[in-house]
Amino acid sequence: MSESVSGEYILQSKNCEDCYIMSKDCEDCHYIFNGFPGLKDSYDCTYSGENASLLYEMMGSGSKCSNNFFGLVVVDGSSNVFYSQLMFNSKNCFGCSNMRNAEYCILNKQYTKEEYEELAPKIIDHMRSTGEWGEYFPVSTSPFSYNQTIAQECFPLTQKEVGAKGWNWLDQSEKEKKPQIYAIPDDINEVPDAITSEVLACADCGKNYRIIQQELNFYRKQQLPIPRRCFDCRHMTRLSLRNGRRQYERDCDKCGTGIQSSYSPDRPEKVYCEACFLKEVY
Repeated sequence: MSESVSGEYILQSKNCEDCYIMSKDCEDCHYIFNGFPGLKDSYDCTYSGENASLLYEMMGSGSKCSNNFFGLVVVDGSSNVFYSQLMFNSKNCFGCSNMRNAEYCILNKQYTKEEYEELAPKIIDHMRSTGEWGEYFPVSTSPFSYNQTIAQECFPLTQKEVGAKGWNWLDQSEKEKKPQIYAIPDDINEVPDAITSEVLACADCGKNYRIIQQELNFYRKQQLPIPRRCFDCRHMTRLSLRNGRRQYERDCDKCGTGIQSSYSPDRPEKVYCEACFLKEVY
């Protein structure tokens, strides 16, 4: 029940281009990953809240937020917030962090409405002159290495490629990996609580991991065996079961018309253009 959309996992939405995991009633959006119901008129966003609108280059926007740009976790109905992070129910703020119910603030300093409206445009003009305006926070400000982030899942790079861009890469030394001594029982009913104090090693990558009590309780309740692989390896296996977050140019396997699809041309599945698909189905 979607119309004029491209991407993957889109539900009851309209005019959404290159979008992925979009809930119902999203409209007029481009380049969104995880758009919540009712997202409108937004571009280049990740994890956008319900009934939010007019968002640009936002990551982690809350419900009923509007007109927010270049921010991280700006939620609870915040609006007109620029280059800020961890803002809750705030309005008309620029370059702020960790504020709640704030309004007319710049760099966490309180201004009057008149002072704010005079100073904010000057900052924008300066940022335009330095080339900073219109761009998200630079990678250099990230506290995480590239391969620690979801970027590595969406756009995987090698350590060499990351280094060439001047970004950080977390390289876990083999010396840091401890061998697993504990033998995990195959039957979950034979696994003692003491396993929560054991250091386990992934059967694929050798990375160490632990089982916490709540996790053990879940496996017992569901009658599932203890995993032999670390969370990261299991997570990557799950991701491999769905198409990647990109579109490919390929030809309809029936009429040869050029189309876009999340199925790469080297995949074995047959992909039809809309016209051929409708003829086949109806």
